[in-house]
Amino acid sequence: YVKEQAKGTTTAAATGAGSGTTTLTLSPSPSPSPSTDCDVKGDVTIATIEMFEYLKSQTVLSTRAAREALVAWLGLLQASHLVPACADGAGEALRVLERAWPVDEDALVDMDAWRAVRVCGDEVRRPYVSCLGSTPETRGYTCGLWMLLHSTSVRMPEGAVGAVGGEGGVDGEDGSGLAWLGVVEGYIRHFFQCADCAEHFLEALGGADAKAVRSKRDAVLWLWRTHNAVNERLVREDAAGTNPQDPVYKHVQWPVREVCGGCYDGRGAWDEDGVLEFLYAQYYGRGTTTGRVGAGAGA
Repeated sequence: YVKEQAKGTTTAAATGAGSGTTTLTLSPSPSPSPSTDCDVKGDVTIATIEMFEYLKSQTVLSTRAAREALVAWLGLLQASHLVPACADGAGEALRVLERAWPVDEDALVDMDAWRAVRVCGDEVRRPYVSCLGSTPETRGYTCGLWMLLHSTSVRMPEGAVGAVGGEGGVDGEDGSGLAWLGVVEGYIRHFFQCADCAEHFLEALGGADAKAVRSKRDAVLWLWRTHNAVNERLVREDAAGTNPQDPVYKHVQWPVREVCGGCYDGRGAWDEDGVLEFLYAQYYGRGTTTGRVGAGAGA
């Protein structure tokens, strides 16, 4: 598509540039394990580093609207990034941004300080593993960016306020999914490197399915459906020769039965409860037994 907790309640502080400190209350979530299979953590780290290099470009940090979108995106990464070093780095980036781009300024005033930020610590560049394509031009960063989006959706704070969105939802419902969607929309609108891809994603964000998103569950499943819709479109484009894809890692409706039998019911239709459990296992940090992520993340 892009061309291509433990039990109990935890509190995390997210400092919004120019807006003070906001407390994010995290609802109970599945307990993470120290590692994930498929080297999801490693690939998400690499994608985050590459994504942040683009965020250091003067051309994308030129309006107050972009600053607001950046503050929200960094707040989301601080609250929900799969890799602790990158979550800490996002928080540090917020603090640097407060100094380098004061809220009453129209643009960055200290580009050197901003460019000195290392969002994932030492940032030793390693090759992709699960997202490694069969050719140099395929998968890689775009696959890793999908992983990053999926992981923020399953790890986002529920009922979050401040940096990750407004408090609550409609009629007292959990509005964390709606808030997450707003943050992602700001990132896509201002910082997506591929203009055509941004247009497609924003079109999806304007659809009826996106407008129905309120809860965290809604957002997690919306992103999964959107990812599969993109895969379906890319299959058609590949067959037509208009947008050739990786010749080995074909786009499929994901996850395939071999990876997640519980994602399907007895008739072969999607079981969304099973899909949700799979997405938590894959992207929260508990790991799965599936090995390589495979074709489903080919986008």
